[in-house]
Amino acid sequence: MNIRVTSITLALLLILNSVVLAETTTQFTRDGEETSEVALYLEEDVTDDRTKVEFPNAEVLDASYVVSGGADQDGNYAEDVSVTISGTTWQYSGEGYGPLGQQDKFSDGASKRSASFSNGDGGESSLKLLLPVNATITDAEVTLAGLPPAGELGDYQLTSENTNGGSYSTYPSVVIDGSDTFAVWQDDGNIENKDISNLYKILFNSRGSSWDDPTVLYNNDNNYVLSEPTIAGDRDYLAVSWLSSGNLQGMYSTNEGSSWSDVITYDSEYYIYYHDLEVEDEELYLTLSIYAPNDDGEYDYKIYFSKSYDNGATWTTPLEVSDSNTASRNMYPKMDVDGSDVHISWLGSPSGTDLSIYYSTSSNGGSSFSTGSQLSGTANTIDVDVTVDGDSIVVSWIEAGTSTDGTYVVKARSSANGGSSFNSEITVSSADDADVNAVRSTNDGGNNFYISWTRTDNNDNLNIVVARSANSGTSWNSAVEIDGVGDDEQRGLAFIDADSSKIVALWVDVYDGDGASSDPDIYCSYSSNDGSSWSNLEEIGSDQYYEADSFAPALAYSNDYVYAVYWDGGDNDPEGDTNGNDVMNDDGDIFFRRSADDGENWDDVIVISNSDTDGMTYDPPSYSSYYYAYYRSDIAASGSNVYVVWSNYDYDNAQYEIRFSKSTNSGNTWSDVSIISSSSANTINSYGPTITANGNEVYVAWQEYSSDTTGFTYNIVSRHSSNSGSSWDSATTVTDSDGTHYIPEIAYGNDVVHLTWHAYNTDGNAQYTIEYASSDDDGDSWELQTIHSPSSSGAWSWFPNIATDE
Repeated sequence: MNIRVTSITLALLLILNSVVLAETTTQFTRDGEETSEVALYLEEDVTDDRTKVEFPNAEVLDASYVVSGGADQDGNYAEDVSVTISGTTWQYSGEGYGPLGQQDKFSDGASKRSASFSNGDGGESSLKLLLPVNATITDAEVTLAGLPPAGELGDYQLTSENTNGGSYSTYPSVVIDGSDTFAVWQDDGNIENKDISNLYKILFNSRGSSWDDPTVLYNNDNNYVLSEPTIAGDRDYLAVSWLSSGNLQGMYSTNEGSSWSDVITYDSEYYIYYHDLEVEDEELYLTLSIYAPNDDGEYDYKIYFSKSYDNGATWTTPLEVSDSNTASRNMYPKMDVDGSDVHISWLGSPSGTDLSIYYSTSSNGGSSFSTGSQLSGTANTIDVDVTVDGDSIVVSWIEAGTSTDGTYVVKARSSANGGSSFNSEITVSSADDADVNAVRSTNDGGNNFYISWTRTDNNDNLNIVVARSANSGTSWNSAVEIDGVGDDEQRGLAFIDADSSKIVALWVDVYDGDGASSDPDIYCSYSSNDGSSWSNLEEIGSDQYYEADSFAPALAYSNDYVYAVYWDGGDNDPEGDTNGNDVMNDDGDIFFRRSADDGENWDDVIVISNSDTDGMTYDPPSYSSYYYAYYRSDIAASGSNVYVVWSNYDYDNAQYEIRFSKSTNSGNTWSDVSIISSSSANTINSYGPTITANGNEVYVAWQEYSSDTTGFTYNIVSRHSSNSGSSWDSATTVTDSDGTHYIPEIAYGNDVVHLTWHAYNTDGNAQYTIEYASSDDDGDSWELQTIHSPSSSGAWSWFPNIATDE
């Protein structure tokens, strides 16, 4: 018999069929004495096995016993009772059973239940409780407490402010023709709005004396994965192509981009990974990297060439330019065409590991190609381009440097005889380039050849640079920075083109000094003096307004004000005090607003998290709603004091931390941001902060993840300040690493701090439970208890909340 608390009484009836006659016994045997009733007085978790039922070797026809609960000397009744006889167990235990002999719980295990009546005539509501079979109710008491109705809710009010969420503009391509410039890029906005799926569209714009309004070439209604938009041709005939989930699509225009053909799809039997497009005499030239089989059925990346004489309606049979017997993994083809001469360069692997630069040419418009020749050495290469004017050819590429830190350099080789032979390679980059990326090249139709790349300098800043050769690639001048706005953390993917009058460069930049927000936009600059100097950068129309998302609000009330904080992914003031936006999931912010008329109207936004050390306040929409609380903010107010906490990612320390800011004048001005979570040799991340306050007394708790060589833990941590957050007591770990503890909620009342959270596997039963802790010494010590455990292994309980009424 297993009894958790105090006393029970047993009474027995056993009917036997012996060889002589039927017998009935009502006797127990306990300590050698027979009795018809046994009273047991037990301690918690103690088993009493001194009571027996004895009968002769006979068949039991029927048996029953009565279990009655009674109080001990302190008035306590037995709970979680079980009685076992001959392997058969009777049990009085489980959710809603309560103590045996005194039922003080409802069927769901709660000691209180509520019922609401929605109309003035009252109504009915059933509240259930469990009683033992054949129980006699000797006394009953129900306490009824009524509450006034809450009234009807008013209409909801908009609390957030519309902000500029920006868009992700990338992979520009450009052609120049006299005074006209034509550009395409891919963008996750379509001028009017952004699809929440963030799938790209293809946008186009042109410039005479100034940039026009951009237009959408391809809206991607079928949700394809787009990449590598490329534009080629001149004002009389423009062609645009892009990769679309392994296929190749495009369109053309014969009126300077004022209107475009229907989308044309290139028919390929195999998946297309990379491509390049050129236009010559209104004919389309195409080079492709396709993953295709050889005659033995073995698949490899191969370089092909195809051509269309009828605007892409039909194409010549793809001709393989690479040779898998010479090099495998042939990828990233680049092409230039001059008359009937076609020049293709690409990356291939002669060793099966590192990639080298290969080149092939055709003098008959692509009907046949020369055997590919390797232009680079044994060092690994990662990018390539080719530019041609008559017999002058320059192939440029990015190659692993000689240092051991993984950096790269820009190299080039030139040919003066149509590609029959090439000069020795030249390193075009310099000591100013700590690293390089994204090489492109062009020429002006004369002796001036240009190479551009993204420079990472010795301070880890990024700049777009262009180097010039005045002798068709025989030698190179020092590269010139063209962006002209200092350094930035996100800048690159430049594309250049030139004619006899000027050079144009397009690139991706997060520059926000011109009123654009910090989302990636497409900028351009021109040079009319052979690249010696460049015009001020100019955004080409990719900077469009797209309304940002707002999530995870929290509210507080004090001093006749309603206060709200929430996460927002937009720039609140791009033209003035910009706070950036969260297009790249690296700069969401915590917004604060105040209302003096119960939410009817709200004051202007204050961006609390915008500071010199502002890191990543994570984007809740990127995750399932379960994770919103991890990256939330919270707010508390008492008198004219307002306090806000949030989780912020620190890039330098590579960890999530809890940040705090306060206002002592009802939210008019705010203190500098401070960090109140821990950092140590262990890897620590702090999430899901919660805050409460009583005057100058401030209490914060959060979930702390900590790992070291022995494993990891999830604990609840609390911290207290007695001076409005000017200084803080040492952090206290509320839990003791038994299981995994998630997302606390905190409240304060009657000099007690209350915490609740959900936890997993605290007692090894692989269940989620609701936990509670209280402290009457400002969080120095805590008393913990589990207040709810699921009734079955498949059930779970998450995200409790807590409030007090002083």
